[in-house]
Parts: sequence; C-alpha cells; structure tokens
Amino acid sequence: MNGGRDGHLDRAEAGARELYRLGARRVWLFGSLARRQVQDGHSDIDPAVAGLPLHRLDEARRLVSAATGCHTDIVTLEDATPEMRASVQRGCLPLEPAGGSDRVIATGEARPRPITHYQRRLDAVLAELLASGARSVLDLGCGEGHLLAALAAEGRFVRLGGVDLDAEAVARARDRVGAAIVASGERPVVELWQGLISHHDERLPGYQAATALEVIEHLETPQLEAFGGVMFGCARPRVAFVTTPNAEYNAQWGFRGRRHADHRFEWGRAEFVAWADGAALRYGYVPTFYAIGPVHPDCGAPTQMAVFERLS
Repeated sequence: MNGGRDGHLDRAEAGARELYRLGARRVWLFGSLARRQVQDGHSDIDPAVAGLPLHRLDEARRLVSAATGCHTDIVTLEDATPEMRASVQRGCLPLEPAGGSDRVIATGEARPRPITHYQRRLDAVLAELLASGARSVLDLGCGEGHLLAALAAEGRFVRLGGVDLDAEAVARARDRVGAAIVASGERPVVELWQGLISHHDERLPGYQAATALEVIEHLETPQLEAFGGVMFGCARPRVAFVTTPNAEYNAQWGFRGRRHADHRFEWGRAEFVAWADGAALRYGYVPTFYAIGPVHPDCGAPTQMAVFERLS
C-alpha cells in the first residue's frame, strides 16, 4: 500500500470492506485521518458504523485490525454517547461501496444522519434474530414490513410471515419486502395477511422464531391474554421476541402520560417482567430481558425486550 495519507486511506477502505461484509449499513472514517492531518506509521484508523449486527462486533474488531494493520477502535453510532456522536459528526469521511462492487471509496463531506430510536430497536432485534440461528420468522403486528424487509435483505431466511390488522399496512409491507427480496437476490417463501394477532390461525405454526415489536401495549386486557395463547400456544416458535416501551423512561423524553394515544397501557420494568414470567411459565418458555437504547441509572432504557426460549 502507498505511504502517507493515501496509504492510510487505502487501509481504511480495506477495513470498511470487512465492515460492509459483516452487515454494516454505513461506514464513516473519523479522527485525524478524516480531518486530513499528517499521518505517521503509528496513527490509528477509527471507523464509525451504523447497522452492524451487535453479535458481530468482536469479529469486526479482529478483522478490521487485520485488514488495516493497526489498532482499530470501532464506534457503533447506535450506542455512542452524545459527545462521541458529536465528535464523529464534526469531521467524518464516508466510506461507501463503489458502484455495487467489492471496492470501497472515500467520498464527500457528508455527515452521518442521527440514528433514530426506531432504527436502534429494529437493529437490536435483527441482531438477536441473526444470532438465534432461526431461518424462518413470523412477525405478529408486522405493520408496513420494516423488520421483514430487513430480514429479506439479509438473504439468510427461507420463510417469512407477517400478520397485521391494517390491510393498507399489509399491502405496503408486501411492496417493501418484495423490493428487499429483489435487491438481495434470494427467494424466501413469504406469506403476509390481514388478521388479528389475538386469534388462532392455521398459518401461524411452523416458524422457528416469532416477533411482536411495540404491539402488546395496543391491546386491551382480554386481547393481551389471547395474544399470549396465539404467540406461545398456537405459533409456538423455538424463540420469540417481544418489545414494549418502558414507562419509567417517559419523563426523560418529556412525556407526562403515555407515548401514544392508542396505547392501552405502558409498563415499567417490573410489570413487564411479571407479564413475561407468567406467560413463559404457562406455555413452557424461559425469558431473558434486554434494554434497548441509552440506559438511565434510575429508570432504565426507552425500550424493554424479552427473548423467550422454548423449553424442550
């Protein structure tokens, strides 16, 4: 490789190729190299990433360090502190795939767009689904299909299913998932339909994993009880993922009440654990709890997630 700044850019681009290969959506270079400062042989190469599956972070550090030939700190923007995000945004250089090839090039002076909490939640669930090894996923309350489209784009899933009460949302989900399938070049079996997630349906069983993201808080008590039977009794996946708002965090975002007018309830952490433990005991699962988003020392994270693993 070349010496000087051009040589360091070559090495940074080699590292970015590894990050894209591991699933990152965007990669930026920050630090002295991005600011065009003089480099010496001991300079670090510092990439920032968005969308890198969490379970691949340690692997990414090893591969990028090997590709660049120097110590590399990888900043994941979803988890970065506000100060770190500001530091990245002040002087970053995008490293983007070149025209669909396996090359990566340094481009422009664009700044990374803020990572929304919605995207942070989607990325967290996607990473856990990939880590679970499931090859088929059912999304209960799939909405417009954002999670299913992300799964289709991964190219690792052979069967995807989704159900939602909103017929227009299901139609948009079909378009979104279809476009992701065309882009990925894979051909999973996909079945999306309008229906109630509180009603048993013969199309529900047979999926290895099931998800319900920001869904249960929209259900009245009788519907919530029925939903437990649908997800854990009828669909009965090997692993299931449920996310819901953490009401304890609402004040940090300036909410005096619930986050959405259609929410029938919002639980704190103890209430969510109690519901999840009860459902797990009734249907033969073991729950594990995760925080999604920045964790406040007193009130936890904005979103709480339970991952249910079925007992053999």
